[in-house]
Amino acid sequence: SELPSADLYRDSWVMVCADDNPLVGDRITVADLERLHWIVTYDAPTQYTPADKQLRITGVERHVDVIIDNFLALPSLLPGTARAAILQRRLAGRFARGLGLRMLDLPVPVPDLIEAIWWHPSRGADPAHRWLQQLFLEAGTLLGAD
Repeated sequence: SELPSADLYRDSWVMVCADDNPLVGDRITVADLERLHWIVTYDAPTQYTPADKQLRITGVERHVDVIIDNFLALPSLLPGTARAAILQRRLAGRFARGLGLRMLDLPVPVPDLIEAIWWHPSRGADPAHRWLQQLFLEAGTLLGAD
C-alpha cells in the first residue's frame, strides 16, 4: 500500500451464458447461481477473481464443472451449453454478439476490477520506466473510453 501506483481503468463483473441457455431467465438470483453449473477461472486458494471471492464470502456455493486459466478462452466454451461464467463486462461485451452470449448483472454486489500499475520508488526517476508508465496510462485512458 505504500508503493507508488496509478489506476489504469475500472471494469465490473457480469454473469455470461449462451443466449439459448434454458436454465437462465431474464435476470439471475442467488438461487440460480447455486443451481447452475459453472466455468471458472483460476479457482485455487491463492488464485481467484474478486467476483468469485465475493460470492464465497456471501455464502454462494456454486457447482464448478470446468476450471481454466484464461479469460479470453472462457467465452468460447459457453455456446451450446447450459453452463455459466463470470467475466469482466468489457471483455464479455466484445464476445457476446459474435458467440451468441448474453450478459446478466449479478444478484449480489461484487467489487469492481481496478487495473493498476505499481512500481518501486527507486524507479520513479528512471526515464525508461516513466515512459512505460505513460504508455500504460494512455492505454488505460483509451480503455476507459469504451
